[in-house]
Amino acid sequence: MLFRSSGISGEVKDSTGAVLPGVTVEVASPALIEKVRSATSDGAGRYTVASLRPGTYSVTFSLPGFNTVKREGVQLTSDFTATVNADMRVGAVEETITVAANSPLVDVQSITTRTVMTREVMDTIPTGRNIQAVGIMIPGTSLAQGGGGALSRDVGGSGNLQQSPLQYRGSGDTVQTIEGLRLNNLCGTGQYSGVYWNDGSFQEVSYVTGADSAEMGQGGIRVNMVPKDGGNTFRGALTANYAGKNFASKNLRDNLAGDLTFNPNNRITNIGEIQDIWDLNPSIGGPIKKDKLWFLLAQRVTQTNNFVPLPKGLFPKYPDGATAESGGAMSPNFNTRLTSQVSPRNKVSFAYYVGTDSTQYFDVGCTATSFNSVSCISPEAAYWLPTPLQYAAQGKWTSPVTSKLLVEVGQSFSVATYKFKYQPENGPLDIQNYNRSTSVRTVASATAPNDYFSQVWNSVVNLSYVTGSHNYKVGVNHQWGWDHTKVERHGDMSVLTFLNVNGVPAASTATLTNSPYDRRNNLNAVLGLYAQDKWTLSRVTLTYGGRYDYFNAS
Repeated sequence: MLFRSSGISGEVKDSTGAVLPGVTVEVASPALIEKVRSATSDGAGRYTVASLRPGTYSVTFSLPGFNTVKREGVQLTSDFTATVNADMRVGAVEETITVAANSPLVDVQSITTRTVMTREVMDTIPTGRNIQAVGIMIPGTSLAQGGGGALSRDVGGSGNLQQSPLQYRGSGDTVQTIEGLRLNNLCGTGQYSGVYWNDGSFQEVSYVTGADSAEMGQGGIRVNMVPKDGGNTFRGALTANYAGKNFASKNLRDNLAGDLTFNPNNRITNIGEIQDIWDLNPSIGGPIKKDKLWFLLAQRVTQTNNFVPLPKGLFPKYPDGATAESGGAMSPNFNTRLTSQVSPRNKVSFAYYVGTDSTQYFDVGCTATSFNSVSCISPEAAYWLPTPLQYAAQGKWTSPVTSKLLVEVGQSFSVATYKFKYQPENGPLDIQNYNRSTSVRTVASATAPNDYFSQVWNSVVNLSYVTGSHNYKVGVNHQWGWDHTKVERHGDMSVLTFLNVNGVPAASTATLTNSPYDRRNNLNAVLGLYAQDKWTLSRVTLTYGGRYDYFNAS
């Protein structure tokens, strides 16, 4: 799928109100490496210039025997069609009339529900600077459980990019795309990307939550990240954030206690705290050759380490309570992008994203679960989550064959690697002990060891034919790949369960596993074919289309 891109559309009339066919409409912007795209108004006086990058545009209307009209300052964001109309009058002397007006704010040709987070918005709002921490601000969105069953709400970077996936109105069918090319991996039900996206490499992010086009093969929320593209001038940006333990307030009070009838220690005696959070994100872009080849480089390095409370009287190793560190490691993420105008009608782009991450004690501490209960994990029983290598690459070819026919071809590839590991101090026979009476887990992790690897390919081909009143589009997208999971637990057991009898833990059950467990899933084909049209009749726009999907896996 290539995204339902932005465009400029409108109607051209003369001073009497009659429509004008054959008017040459040129849109120009620094966002276009080809500088100018053009179209011609049809018999109904309508024109459409489709598949434009977000940016600031000028629109020029020209026709022999009429004065030239120029409209400047048209702002385009993702998934938005701006309506720009023009009234032209007969003029014997060539002159250009520049119209000053506010940029259109409402897309009157679409009912798609979308929220666009521009670069200015993302830089202003104090978030963890990732698509989940930004997207959760949209009404109707929520977070689902992430890897290892964690539900992580990032606050100012506290999650170290480890975000639970977004869902919209209960639907977990989240699709992540960059410039419309899908980059989800095969973990879970496809709602993960595996790559910790480099915020400094994006111009804006669009969240589509309803009434999407036939290009979209499923419901839920579609997150489309629009990359920076370089430009004909050198530009750079640097974002640096830091927070230490003295930067956060505390709400620990003496009256934070539960029922003390049977447990006088049922009090909150310590709380989670920030140890340190830092985020360094430089980026630079510009021309390698003006009007021919642009580049963008972005590097992001983050690290988050939190103090996690271990309540008094729960953990055998820490009877008086303690504070554990989450053990967040340095997480470098790098992105490079090249955009080339190979010829007047052929543009190609290539992007590469790579990153790593690690958290030593990923699920340490106590968390609330269902039925108003609490589950606690001792540091030695937490799993170590290194992500040794995550990367994605994509290429795209765009060709306006004529002023009416546009061809788009794209290919993306992504690789995700996860490793759920035991803590270094765990011995070969250490097995998790779970006390059902206190909901405390000790000795070793039950999640580790788990090695996961996936790679996914996604190909798209789209053809658009734009007449002005009609915007026909047909396309095909094909996704395939595979993933591999390997589990080999200590002693072929995951958990030894205990129950307190007269205050003393007594063995209850043992959970055995048939390990080593080795599985490969093959995604043979996710094939989608679609056709659609957007037909504008005066003030009415009809959007209709059809889609066929085929799925095969083994």
